[in-house]
Amino acid sequence: MQTSEGLVMSEGTVTYKGTTFDGVIKMKHLGTEIIQNMNRRWVGECK
Repeated sequence: MQTSEGLVMSEGTVTYKGTTFDGVIKMKHLGTEIIQNMNRRWVGECK
C-alpha cells in the first residue's frame, strides 16, 4: 500500500482449526518491522 509517507508492505497467514485460529501478520514501513501474532477462539454469538 502506498501512503503519503512511503510504501507499506504486509504479509501474513491465518490457520483456522474448528473454533480457533492462529496467525501472523508482518508489516514493514520506513525501515520498521512490526510482527503481530494472533490466536483466538470463538466465544459465542454477539448479544
